[in-house]
Amino acid sequence: MSDKGFERPGAAARPVPEHWPYHSPTPEELPPPMLREVISQSPKKPQRPPRGRGHVVVSVTLGVVAGMMLGGVWVSGVVREPDVPPPIPILQDTFPRELMGAQRTDMQLREAGFGPTVERLDREFAEQLAAYRFAYGGDGATLQYGRLLSLTIVNGILPPPLPRDGAVDFNGRARLSSRLVSLRSGNVSCTFEPEPVVVPETGLESLGDLSSDGRTDCVLVHAERNLSLRIANPAVARGADASDTAISFRDELQRILDGLIG
Repeated sequence: MSDKGFERPGAAARPVPEHWPYHSPTPEELPPPMLREVISQSPKKPQRPPRGRGHVVVSVTLGVVAGMMLGGVWVSGVVREPDVPPPIPILQDTFPRELMGAQRTDMQLREAGFGPTVERLDREFAEQLAAYRFAYGGDGATLQYGRLLSLTIVNGILPPPLPRDGAVDFNGRARLSSRLVSLRSGNVSCTFEPEPVVVPETGLESLGDLSSDGRTDCVLVHAERNLSLRIANPAVARGADASDTAISFRDELQRILDGLIG
């Protein structure tokens, strides 16, 4: 069987590779046909620049180059960017042992010294670092403090949850809970997601307000350090005003930030 490449019937033969015009000059490099003939027939005469002209051209060129070099040095000194602080190391010890009176959930397990459990916790922590690095460009993790509190620290910018109106279906049941702004001050943003409740008089669900039971989520962003902290309620907190909770979370976030960046 021939090793010649298949050719469609009637198609033009493929060019032989060694004859392909890899280095053909572009049309702009080719003079018109008549001029090419004149050039090929005319004798070559050496061209000599006028006396002194070459020295002038060289001097001007050297002056321009020197000016560009000095200008570059001056500009680089003026617009030099400030040194970026190193990222905060995200370790288990980076997280406080207690958060607003609640102990870190993994502490008792670690102090008990049960090997397989500690190995699992370390493995889960390492997986969090990689996941936050993928999503935000820097290491991060979230640890629980009891049932009602969690703390996130990440070398990246965390957006706060988006506020929303919520929605009630035609049958009076909450299809989507609302999310309210409970605090916005400086570098901290807090939202509150009230738990829908049934109104006894009507039997319909209410989306709630800042005085309802619900979940608070507060985010502190330190843009200069590319650092974000978050305190959130993983479960519904009951019997607390959302505005007071947001203020408490803000103050705790600021305290933790001061301890991290000195």
